[in-house]
Amino acid sequence: MEDLRIRRLVLNEVGVFKDLDVSFPECPVPDKAEIHIFVGENGTGKTTLLEAMTCFEGWFAGTYHSEGTFIPNGGRDTLIDRKMQEGSSSYQVEMGGNTVGKLKPKPIPPLPWTPLHDYLQEYMSMRWNPSKNPPYKFFAYNTNLLLKTAYVKPGRQIVDERLLAEGIAWSKEPINEALFQWVMDSESKAAFAHRRNAIDEEGSYLVGLKKINEAISEILGRPVGFVIDEQRLTVRVNVQGEMIDAEQLAQGHQSLIAWLADLIYRLSQFPKSLNARFTLFLDEIDIHLHPKAQRRILPVIQKLFPNAQIFITTHSPFVIGSVDDAWVYKFKLDAEGKSVLDEAPRRSEDAQSYRTIVEEVFDIPQEFGIEAQSQLDQFYLLRQEVLNRSTDANWSALNQLGMKLANQSPEMHSYVSLELRQAARILNRQLIH
Repeated sequence: MEDLRIRRLVLNEVGVFKDLDVSFPECPVPDKAEIHIFVGENGTGKTTLLEAMTCFEGWFAGTYHSEGTFIPNGGRDTLIDRKMQEGSSSYQVEMGGNTVGKLKPKPIPPLPWTPLHDYLQEYMSMRWNPSKNPPYKFFAYNTNLLLKTAYVKPGRQIVDERLLAEGIAWSKEPINEALFQWVMDSESKAAFAHRRNAIDEEGSYLVGLKKINEAISEILGRPVGFVIDEQRLTVRVNVQGEMIDAEQLAQGHQSLIAWLADLIYRLSQFPKSLNARFTLFLDEIDIHLHPKAQRRILPVIQKLFPNAQIFITTHSPFVIGSVDDAWVYKFKLDAEGKSVLDEAPRRSEDAQSYRTIVEEVFDIPQEFGIEAQSQLDQFYLLRQEVLNRSTDANWSALNQLGMKLANQSPEMHSYVSLELRQAARILNRQLIH
């Protein structure tokens, strides 16, 4: 079970999807993270797609009752779980050529057995044990998260017993006591190794923590990372040399650190897992982040996890235009209000301008605000009227409207001035100043 990348998703009458069948091609470049980006207006089912692809958590981590009702464990309340209980829809997720889950009107009798069933049943029920290191892992995050400081102390060890199962539970608290305790333990063990001059051992304790701090700093464009406050013996965040509590960070910074630190923490609990193959789901990857950070986040993740398969949702042209060789899936609502793929998946290109992405991917051809764009559209209509039949009156009206627009901004001035000069040359008229 070394390759459990998701290859295909089929949804029938699930949420806003009536009949969706979408395949996910591999990254065309070897040794590069495989990234799939879902875009579309609110209500086109982007989050539903991510939930559907993590459906096996509910499928294998629940209880079948004699009357055929399925009750998922872990307190999940996603659309897929509700549909499973209602028995009104169907889905199919394929991994590595095998069917992982198929929801039918009645979930009993159980699905035909495949080797994948045993693997996932063990995976979802596995208690933390570093000697049991699954060759393929899964993680899911709703990135609208806040950090919460946990008070820990050296020498105390806390481990999430359901480290892997909770890693794909959308409702989990990402930053928890176990993670902060791990930060404290890593720093403490490294300090003791340093005293013994065991340099290699010292470095091994800090691998995961170093990756967290370096990735966050690169995305945010300044030094940021976890640090031990020696006076208070607590885990805090160092922002350009200033130690602050996690709750004091800006919301976008909290969200980024929350899911990224949680992911690396969980991976670090297993030998050599930081370079392992896994599938990662990130809902609204750009939320609360400044456009500068939105431009950096995917390139950093792509470099940090070259063997990962990553599914994300976004509303940001800066995210889409930040990497090469990702696959972009554009969804829209049809006349019946059902979500469909608007076009075949396209490969992203970091040499494509944001203007092109906004127009082609987000269907926004306008370049200015609504009121300014309305006046500019009026200007173009009047310009065409003047070119078709020029009179002193409409030529004067065109010049007056052009001057009104030109005074709004230097960029608008360059647009309008060029159009007026061309019209004056064509009509052999003088500009009115």
